[in-house]
Amino acid sequence: MAQTTNIAFEKAKETDIKGMAEIEKLFFGSYGRAFDEESLTKWFLHNPDMFYVVKDELDELQAFAIVAPVTEGLYQKLRTGQESDMYDFKEEDVVKTFESKYFYLADICIKDQENISQYLKVATVLIGEMMKLMYVNAKYVLATPVTEKGLKISKTIGFVPVATDIVDGQEYPVCEIVVTEEKYQKYKGLIDRSSQMSRP
Repeated sequence: MAQTTNIAFEKAKETDIKGMAEIEKLFFGSYGRAFDEESLTKWFLHNPDMFYVVKDELDELQAFAIVAPVTEGLYQKLRTGQESDMYDFKEEDVVKTFESKYFYLADICIKDQENISQYLKVATVLIGEMMKLMYVNAKYVLATPVTEKGLKISKTIGFVPVATDIVDGQEYPVCEIVVTEEKYQKYKGLIDRSSQMSRP
C-alpha cells in the first residue's frame, strides 16, 4: 500500500460506516465495547455531525472518531458513572446539532499501520482536528478510555481523570476537559500542526 503523504480529515458519510465498524471491531472487540454496523448506523442517522474520518490519498479510511453533544443531565450521569456506554444513551439526550456545550468523546480509532510515520501522521491529524472541534465548540468534554493507548492519548490532549467507571467488573477512568482560553492556547500548537498536515 502506498505511504500516506496526503491525508484528509472530514465528516463521515454513510458509506464509511462499514469500514468504521471493521476498524472498531479490531480496536475494541476484545473489550466488549465495540460498536457494530447497526449501532453506528443508528447514531449516524440520528446525528451525522458526530462522525469524523481520516482518509489517505487513495481515499481509504484510516481512522475515525465519534463525539456526541449531549444534554447536561446525561453529562453528569456519565461523569458520576451512572451511565457509561453510548449503547445505552437515549436519543433525546444526544443533541442533533452542536447546540450543547457538553460533549462526550465516544470513540477514537486509528487503523494499525506498517509504517510508523504513516501512523503518526494519521494520528496527529485525527487527534488535532478533534481537539479543535472540542476546544472551539464545547465547554466540558468527557471520555472513558478503555485501553492504555486511549488513556495516553486522552492525557496528551488535556483530559484529566475525575472518576472511575466500572463495567463488567473492570474499572476504567472517566476523564474530563474543562475548556478555558488558557488551555486552548496550551494545545494550539498541536491543533495548528494537524491542520497543516491535512488536505482541505
